[in-house]
Amino acid sequence: MTYFAYANLLDIDRMRSMAPSATPLGIMTLPGYRLAFAWCQGRDMGGATLRKEQGATLYGVNYAMSDEDLVAMDKASLTHLNKWRRMPVTVFDEAGKAHETSTYFIPDAEEGVFTPPLDNYVLPMRKGMKAYGFPVAYQTQLESLLATGA
Repeated sequence: MTYFAYANLLDIDRMRSMAPSATPLGIMTLPGYRLAFAWCQGRDMGGATLRKEQGATLYGVNYAMSDEDLVAMDKASLTHLNKWRRMPVTVFDEAGKAHETSTYFIPDAEEGVFTPPLDNYVLPMRKGMKAYGFPVAYQTQLESLLATGA
């Protein structure tokens, strides 16, 4: 199985704490989406989600992992409580080759509502972007989002 990480699971150490078999397959992009933060259903927690946006490109890391680890990630992501949901997506590698994978998003996220990301999201994102060599322009764009919200 594969999983596309775009927020705090960009950090390989954070990822392997949840999915020990995780092996990075490289930086990939998800066209038509951008990173956003929102409240989960029930407004008792919030975090990273996908927001559709024409012309946007979301960068992340695609990981290979065992089926058991992906099931454990579903449990940790509270999919059974509808806090996050995993969906299939098509991401593209540096050469433009398509890869079928999956990623999480917050279902029924409130548009325009910003949940300030805490250090447990921000620090692993920064660590992962730096370790994998994300484009500087993308890192700058993300820093602006983290500073201004939405």
